[in-house]
Amino acid sequence: MPKPPLDLVLNLHCHQPVGNFGWVIDEATAKCYRPLLETLGRFPQIRAVLHFSGPLVEWWQGHAPELLDLVRQGVGAGRYEVQASGLDEPILPVLPRRDRLDQIALHRRLMRECFGADSDGLWLTERVWEPSLPADLVEAGIQSLALDDHHFATAGAAEGDGYVVTESEGAVVRVFPISQELRYLIPFEPVPRVMEFLRESHEQGKTLLVYGDDGEKFGVWPETFDWVVEGKWLESFLEAVTDASAWLRTVTYQDVTRQRTPIAKTYFPTASYEEMEGWCLPVDVQRERDQTWEQLTPEHQESLAPFFRGTLWRGMLARYPESNRMYQRMLRVSAATQEAGLRERPLAANQELPAAVRSLFRAQCNCAYWHGVFGGLYLPFLRDAVVEHLLAARTQLPERDSRSQLQDLDADGHQEILLEKDGWSVWISPERGGVLEVLDHLPSCKSLSNVLTRRAEAYHEEWIEQAAEERKPESPAGSPATDSLKGEPEDTTACEEAEVASEGTDEDAPRSIHARPLALDATAEEIRTYDRWPRCVGALHLAPASSDPATLAKNQGIGEFMVPATRYTVEEPTAGKWRLQATVNCDGALEVERHYRIEKGALVCTTQLRQNTSDTRPLLAAIRLDLSVPRFGDPSRCIRQEDGTRVLPQEPVTFPGTRVVLEDPPFEFEWRSSLPFQAILEPVYTFSRSEVGVERTHQGISLLLATWVLLKRNEPFPWDLTLRASDKVPSRGDD
Repeated sequence: MPKPPLDLVLNLHCHQPVGNFGWVIDEATAKCYRPLLETLGRFPQIRAVLHFSGPLVEWWQGHAPELLDLVRQGVGAGRYEVQASGLDEPILPVLPRRDRLDQIALHRRLMRECFGADSDGLWLTERVWEPSLPADLVEAGIQSLALDDHHFATAGAAEGDGYVVTESEGAVVRVFPISQELRYLIPFEPVPRVMEFLRESHEQGKTLLVYGDDGEKFGVWPETFDWVVEGKWLESFLEAVTDASAWLRTVTYQDVTRQRTPIAKTYFPTASYEEMEGWCLPVDVQRERDQTWEQLTPEHQESLAPFFRGTLWRGMLARYPESNRMYQRMLRVSAATQEAGLRERPLAANQELPAAVRSLFRAQCNCAYWHGVFGGLYLPFLRDAVVEHLLAARTQLPERDSRSQLQDLDADGHQEILLEKDGWSVWISPERGGVLEVLDHLPSCKSLSNVLTRRAEAYHEEWIEQAAEERKPESPAGSPATDSLKGEPEDTTACEEAEVASEGTDEDAPRSIHARPLALDATAEEIRTYDRWPRCVGALHLAPASSDPATLAKNQGIGEFMVPATRYTVEEPTAGKWRLQATVNCDGALEVERHYRIEKGALVCTTQLRQNTSDTRPLLAAIRLDLSVPRFGDPSRCIRQEDGTRVLPQEPVTFPGTRVVLEDPPFEFEWRSSLPFQAILEPVYTFSRSEVGVERTHQGISLLLATWVLLKRNEPFPWDLTLRASDKVPSRGDD
């Protein structure tokens, strides 16, 4: 009896993040999305499942409407199933429930308007699953979704041949397994090798396989344009699938559910795809986990894989306080839209969304909240976009004259001080010595504190070890060691060589991002330059008077005391004035007070030192301002010295003064000091992993304002630092 055909779901997910550069989306459209849709259009027998995120579709509406027509034609011909998601590609499980439902409703509405598609299937962003999701998905009109086969393994689900159902609160959704093997084969292996895998699966009795992955692999990922588009990999693959119609057919999820019933009921634990679960772990645990895995034999790896897990996506919020602060601000803005009465339920089919809610949803785009093999959180322009949309939402909500309160703003178990007035919104951390963890300016929708701390990543040591390995003398030519270093197969039979010749060779194929060779254009010392203290605005550093302030500016914690707070009191909370006090053991008792207030539109920080144990003490005192610098390379974004000299933020520089200005047209931000200072500007660079390998990224600047003080017993020594904003950048002649 002949075997039934193998049903293959080709599920392509296409997305561009909120805040990405227009020219990047244009290039991705030209190199990937347009050729992808045009090639699919030339094969009318091929059926596919397509997902397009809201930011990408909205870009096409203004810049490439003909692509919307291509998709609409395929939907009208019954060839394409279009999936829903959150409109702006958020991580659904970590959103407030009201946002989760509205985001899905809005994306489904967009799919109907643009493609005539009634989307009841869901592309689950980053496959981040939590068990309570089904009830909300069903309420939002979703009937099916796909998870990785990794999710199935972690649920203890037996190897099956079909889809399963799961539920919460009695609401049932259908769940399809995405094949990890196919994710790594397509489009990185020659077409005959992919077809061989499909043929073997069919011969083994398999009747359903799902490929679900990024559409960007078909032209945007490194080297894939040459391989997939110019080298016609996709065209060759679709031809091969069409030619194999006797035993292989492409289907959609809707096709499958019309023809088959579920094979089981399964409850999935909290999970994401396998790689993400590893990235969410703390660095030391990642390294230990990876080293343990490498020590296992292939047989043990295969048997232990379902139990060898990472952690849930929310681990990103613990690993990266910068992500957590964006997330907590997002939750506060979401709650504020509810309090303002802007969240009618259910969302009407043609309801115009309030501007504050639309800005909130754009700020929920997932990409800037985490980091893995792509830049994500490490890309300043993505973080800036999130914060700017959050602040834009704030400006569109009913105004409050002022707010001053003590609250655990970042949900870390420690109280912070929220101070808001005259367009400023600041989070003061007593736990960290009265620093500003958040410094937002609402009129400009800018965060001045959006700087990423330089920290260890698990892959840093891998890079350094790999670079050291590559510097070793090479083994004799042709030896297994040489071949292994080049990443080439140890043996390729003549038969295999002949088989791949017509479709390209392994050497021609692009590497998956996870397996790309490294081009390390940095020293081990540069990579291991980590910050001793987290980045913030207003950190107070004290050091012996003989210290070099340039050393303090590097934030390495050498010969200095970062001032902690031990107690704080409310001075005038209704007026937004706070006083923090600390005692520092700096060769004796040194009392430190910090006062914060907002008055006449200015944010004022007064730092007062008092020496109690000796007649005199010379000290170097410095306040560190870690400032974000959006639009890197834009000459209009610069530091202006007191004499009018403008300094770009890419290189270190030292200058004296009593005031310094950050120009960010059309706004400028001026810090004025009551004491003369020596300013040391240090650019902050990070080294992170991205789709192209090693990425050196300018995160912002560290501006250290240093002054030398002579403390006398029981005589207070005050230092005022005042921040003002204006919406006029003066010309040189105005200074």
